[in-house]
Amino acid sequence: MRLRAFSSALARPITVIAAGALHDIIEKTDATAAELRTRFGAAVTTLVLAVSEDRSIGGYAPRKAALREHVARAGFEALMVLAADKISKVRELRLEHAATRSRRQHCDQVASSRPRWLAHY
Repeated sequence: MRLRAFSSALARPITVIAAGALHDIIEKTDATAAELRTRFGAAVTTLVLAVSEDRSIGGYAPRKAALREHVARAGFEALMVLAADKISKVRELRLEHAATRSRRQHCDQVASSRPRWLAHY
């Protein structure tokens, strides 16, 4: 069963790659799902929505837990997009320059968020 899901995902890499590139568009811009569907199609839009947080859920931990559950139910391709995003974020956090890290430590919100981000990823 898992091998079939993996093979199916490999057969559609363009959809997964497009969703990966667009994964934050709903969360970080004023773009709508309808606009995304018109420009990129239903499959890409479905994946992007699957990996988009539900901002109506209050609190970081419950929101992230809901996202993980939603992605798990959405299937293998959504899991691939989320995993790629997490790997990318961990690399970004690890490769952050010491000077940048030092400057960020002065911002209480970001300084307190960094350990939470690392724990989440």
